[in-house]
Amino acid sequence: MLLPPLALAIFSSHLSAQESLTEQVLVTATRVETNAGSMPLAWSVVDEEALNLVGHVHINEIMQQVPGAWITRGNGQESLTSLRSPTLTGAGSCGAFFVASDGISLRAPGFCNVNQLFEANAEQAGRIEVIKGPATALYGSNAMHGVINILSVPATDEVDHNIAVEGGPYDFYRAKYRYSNTVGAHGISLRANGTSDDGYKDDSGYDQQKMTLRHEYNADDLKVRSVLNLSNLNQETAGFIKDYQAYKDEDVKDSNPNPEAYRDAKSLMLYSRIDFTLNDSNELSITPYLRDNEMEFLQHFLPWKSVEENGHTSLGLRTTLYTTGESVQWAEEKGIPVVHYSIRVGINPPAATDI
Repeated sequence: MLLPPLALAIFSSHLSAQESLTEQVLVTATRVETNAGSMPLAWSVVDEEALNLVGHVHINEIMQQVPGAWITRGNGQESLTSLRSPTLTGAGSCGAFFVASDGISLRAPGFCNVNQLFEANAEQAGRIEVIKGPATALYGSNAMHGVINILSVPATDEVDHNIAVEGGPYDFYRAKYRYSNTVGAHGISLRANGTSDDGYKDDSGYDQQKMTLRHEYNADDLKVRSVLNLSNLNQETAGFIKDYQAYKDEDVKDSNPNPEAYRDAKSLMLYSRIDFTLNDSNELSITPYLRDNEMEFLQHFLPWKSVEENGHTSLGLRTTLYTTGESVQWAEEKGIPVVHYSIRVGINPPAATDI
């Protein structure tokens, strides 16, 4: 029996979708690689291939690949987040979403910022995992509406390096560099980029630099992954145009009512994840981390146009004991399939210690 071409195409795409789902894994939901098909969560993954294909300038462009998610694009690198939720603003926005780099919150609780996504090197990430809707208790109260986890790129087995230069309208220029290699038990992955944009509106634009450096050490019973993330943003912010039907006026739509507005921000995150194999069934993971960020900007959206300065330096520690096993003897005696189980116990303080 021959199937019509259309039926064949539908059947093939269905099989491909099933295979893709079966092979897909998540680390955000449980902090270990888990079959995504078994997760009772609404999740999406943007892999490295999609990130390279889109080559986004703003996080909004790549997050359009995620159903149920919307990142509203502000001027420059500013944004507002929505994950199966209203587009929230101010403290209500950054406090309702858990935004992380390799599972570690970009900022400590109480120090979030609505625009904090620009601190992550999403442009050169290995993948972006998104949980839409309330997430697991692993991430505390800030995961009320969901999680955006930006994962760094692992080291490659062989030398991989590349330099890319881009240019665009309104004096947009960007340079990217990557290097990766593994020698013996040590692997290294470096991603860095710098962007300059004069902006579409008058007296606007930004200069931004980001870097992610990852070192890996792999031995029989010990694995260590250390990652350093740096970012710097110097932005001349354009304000909102309030004139009626201003978009129809060529002289007005690219004007800037607030040429004095600006945003300067810089951030640092450093962590080391140390995994000890205790025995065949138990693995201990210890992750100390350091975060430091500073931001200064003009609140041009307020009548008094005050200058806000915020920042914090914090230390944190995350520990987890993974226990896996199977009820072999009991199952064999009863003649039923072996029962597998997994237990995760750990300590993750809800608030980092301010120093």
